[in-house]
Amino acid sequence: MKNLDELLNALRDITNIGTVKYKDIKPKFEDIAHTLLCDCVIVKGDIIYRIREIEFYLFRKDYQDFVTYPRTCNAGDWYFHNSGVDLAFQSSCTVPNANPEKDSFGGVLIRTIEQLDKNYQPIPGKKLYDGPLKVVNELFDKFSAICPGKDLACLAVSEGLFNDKVISWKNRYIPNMATYSKCTKKYLPGCSYDSTKGMDACSFFTKSTSTCSNSSSYKKLISIE
Repeated sequence: MKNLDELLNALRDITNIGTVKYKDIKPKFEDIAHTLLCDCVIVKGDIIYRIREIEFYLFRKDYQDFVTYPRTCNAGDWYFHNSGVDLAFQSSCTVPNANPEKDSFGGVLIRTIEQLDKNYQPIPGKKLYDGPLKVVNELFDKFSAICPGKDLACLAVSEGLFNDKVISWKNRYIPNMATYSKCTKKYLPGCSYDSTKGMDACSFFTKSTSTCSNSSSYKKLISIE
């Protein structure tokens, strides 16, 4: 993806069953991940951050990740929730009672960021902001109430920005709704869909990062050159 328009189109399309088929979801995740991790930075005033780890959450009729926070928002919005902040997909949900027949929503959870200097190089001694809530606290700790946007974190895309175009991909297990009622009670209380098995969702991180998710629910799947 060469620019923000292409990224926005991908964020819009992923929730559209008519545009992106089930078999194409993971390849689309991969495309978005490459852009966010290898061709993108977050700019907050004069401060630059590289995204180091992300996690995908998607709920639509044929891909029901039940731990996705319901939302109605536009592609490319920052969506705040109890676990952190997402770069949102195009999302529509009849909150609080999600309808699996028509609702589609989700986003990319920003799990880890790293501050860079003006030449897009790591700053010696600067640690990673590792963890979704630490990311929120760093990016959105304060911004002007009088001049919105002055210090508000925003994305910038430049193809080929980073040379280490190697990312790793792990699976995050999506529990079976029928046997994991905790998810539906907490996130989708009005959903009556009953799946027979769990599915897998994706988490991506750059190989050069010093930390990544190490939950027992994760397993190494593939490295992408």
